Amino acid sequence: MFDTHIHLDLYEPEERNRMLEAAWGSGIEGVVSVSMGMDSSLVNRELALRHHGRIMPAYGHHPEQPPLDGEGLQVLCDWIRERGTEQESFAIGEVGLPYYTRKEAEEKGEAFDLSPYRRQLEDFIRLAA
Repeated sequence: MFDTHIHLDLYEPEERNRMLEAAWGSGIEGVVSVSMGMDSSLVNRELALRHHGRIMPAYGHHPEQPPLDGEGLQVLCDWIRERGTEQESFAIGEVGLPYYTRKEAEEKGEAFDLSPYRRQLEDFIRLAA
């Protein structure tokens, strides 16, 4: 059994270690730890290296945050591409389109520009392909 969506990087190290030991002890074979952005991706990579084969890092930029500017997105995508060049195992995530942020704006009658989120998602899709 695998946990396919957890944000391990958001937990303090001591709590995270307790959670993982409890998971391993209860029969969980591994987890997919999704990232919120670059800093999160770095933490998830380190965790994956430390727990080889048990933690699959997923690198990306969470869609409920403001989209990255062109340079920020390029830096993250280049870093992810480098992981592939080094033959590391990873997934792309957490990526997508905002739901809650968009819905909240629409409920207030505010305009919501989805285009920068689409461009960011398209870049992650191309990267994954």
